[in-house]
Amino acid sequence: MLCTVQRVFMCAALAATLLLGFAAGATTYHGMTVDGDLSDFGTDELTAGDPLGDGLYGANNDLGQLAVTWDATNLYLGFDYHAWGTAVLYLIETGQSGGATTLCPVSGYTGAFPTNVQGPGFDLMLGLFAPTDATAPVPYFYTLTATGSSDITASAGVELKLKETVDTTGLQHMGAVELKLPWNAIYGLGAGKVPPGATLKIAGVLRGKLDGDGLGDVSPNPTGGVNLSACGSMTGNTLAAFHELTVDANSDGVPESGWSPGSNSGTPDAGVDTATTPDLPLADAGPPDAAPDGPGLELGVDLGPTDGATADGATDGAAGEPAPDLPRTDGVVATDGKFTDEEGCACSAKGSSASASAALSLFLLGLVLVDRRRG
Repeated sequence: MLCTVQRVFMCAALAATLLLGFAAGATTYHGMTVDGDLSDFGTDELTAGDPLGDGLYGANNDLGQLAVTWDATNLYLGFDYHAWGTAVLYLIETGQSGGATTLCPVSGYTGAFPTNVQGPGFDLMLGLFAPTDATAPVPYFYTLTATGSSDITASAGVELKLKETVDTTGLQHMGAVELKLPWNAIYGLGAGKVPPGATLKIAGVLRGKLDGDGLGDVSPNPTGGVNLSACGSMTGNTLAAFHELTVDANSDGVPESGWSPGSNSGTPDAGVDTATTPDLPLADAGPPDAAPDGPGLELGVDLGPTDGATADGATDGAAGEPAPDLPRTDGVVATDGKFTDEEGCACSAKGSSASASAALSLFLLGLVLVDRRRG
């Protein structure tokens, strides 16, 4: 129905509201180009993420926003990070049996990115190691078993892209990663099929430089604190809080459409406020070192021996690497000029501007129509 002159201002306001809603949010099914640009995600696809500046390895080592959505055949994940001489991992529990309950070599794990972390049985892992130079990290994607990992980065249908800038003066990689993962690669039930009532649990962790190191940041924040100690200490980081995503709410065996994945990602266990609770070290993490841990990065506590494995392919322990825990000097750092930890998805800002312009245009049109009627 066309707007009458009397209703033109009401229609203009309604149009502006609809435009604002479209720009701010997005629902499934939603596909995208996988290029490392997180502005493809809408605000309804952003989870609580992790507070900026709460990492124990310094301001230049920090997890940021986690974004998630899907279409009929694929799951899409995106996240941003700051890292320097550390590894960024996102661990996914799919609800299937098996998986890795620990990534510690001393407990039998022989796969990629060995880390002092434990959980309910992680089935999938996305990992990258940010070096202490301008070399771009290479992200990998794995399936996990109780004792190892299998690299499926190059498997059919899997797309994984990283986009970042590097500040060698401020010592930080500032990047974002996007992943497209077919549902069939997750569940093996065929294209677009999921187990009835399927859910996903996702946790991000930031590991130290060496294989087997502990954690300096976790998303969402755990209630029990973060342990910097390496696997040899036998003191673990058992994750109990996750970004929980309902994929199939009506149990019909297909992913939900018209769904807001981020806004229904669930409240972390034990009522943790992921927006404000810092990653505090455990009380038994040990006193600060009197000297750096060898030639690499100084983490503030004695990490102890590592298992010497190099399953992740990173050049761990390279001599002459500077310490990463220098304070950031620029205040707000954008990953690519479009998405920042502080601001979330830049599409909101762009959408607000476009919506304001559209509303103004409709308002001016209304004035013209009024003027003509009076004439």
